[in-house]
Amino acid sequence: MSPENGRDPGAEMMRSYAARFVARITARNRLPLDYSVASLRIVDFLIDGLRRGGAEGEQMRDTMFGLGAYVGEVLTRRAGAVWVDFDADQRAYFGQPVGVRMPDGRVWNPLGKVHNRFDLGGPGESLQTFYLTLHGRAKEGRRVRRASAALAVLLAAALTGFADSTDEEKPVESARRTAHSPLAAPAESRITPEFLARAKEATAGQKGWTFAL
Repeated sequence: MSPENGRDPGAEMMRSYAARFVARITARNRLPLDYSVASLRIVDFLIDGLRRGGAEGEQMRDTMFGLGAYVGEVLTRRAGAVWVDFDADQRAYFGQPVGVRMPDGRVWNPLGKVHNRFDLGGPGESLQTFYLTLHGRAKEGRRVRRASAALAVLLAAALTGFADSTDEEKPVESARRTAHSPLAAPAESRITPEFLARAKEATAGQKGWTFAL
């Protein structure tokens, strides 16, 4: 572990600790530590470099703690985890002051996983694999799927309610109101600016969503 200001960093300090570590390590090396899942592969490479170089001493421990803080922060940002302070029993078991709790309530030890990669090496201790096989993480893409479903409804409305017709005076069959469809046949037989405005408003209103087209 690496004390900060003479004491172990608590859970509430880990996000800022990780941010300072990233700022320091990327200032000279320009490493793509962007808190993405893919960036955990960079962490693997960094730890492997420390192993090959025979790193030791206080500086190495600080770096290992920083890498562990970074891995934990990826879990909080990408998997829905939260930093937690370990109690006395957990500290004795994990050998670390803090860890993360996943959405399903399971507790994991990213700082210890970094040390395992350093001590044992090999693909079985990959931090990226650790994330990808981690139980209990939030479902990535759920908001994307919900947003895509909403957009699909809008596009379906465009195809049925605003479908092109070779005979503009004769509405397309799929655009007619039926007992099973709430869509009324529009006055025009093409996608109108009004529809596009409604689509833009509907999608832009989903705060925090990302859209996959």
